[in-house]
Amino acid sequence: MIRQAVAAESELQFNPAFLNGESANSADLAWVNAGSALPPGDYNLNVYINTNYAFTGNVTFRLAEDSTGETLPCLTPEQFDALGIDSHQAKGGGLPLAQRCIFLTKAFANTQF
Repeated sequence: MIRQAVAAESELQFNPAFLNGESANSADLAWVNAGSALPPGDYNLNVYINTNYAFTGNVTFRLAEDSTGETLPCLTPEQFDALGIDSHQAKGGGLPLAQRCIFLTKAFANTQF
């Protein structure tokens, strides 16, 4: 009986009709169902690394491209520079400069946010 209750809980879905009434299709709430604490979007943030100020600016958060469905920061090459990250240490020997949104965890092995 307990196993069934646990399985039923893991299949819960948030109903967007609670927010939009009959027009439930207008809200993309995948981030809620994935368990993310933050919806995708642009956020103006003060960014610190280990209590050291790095920069203030807009940081884009997107759903992770893997199966976790987590919302993660997606940084520009300029933001990597502001953080003092050596882009030459990225996988493949550097960041893709033409790409304007790079996941830290994808560009650098063994990193987390």
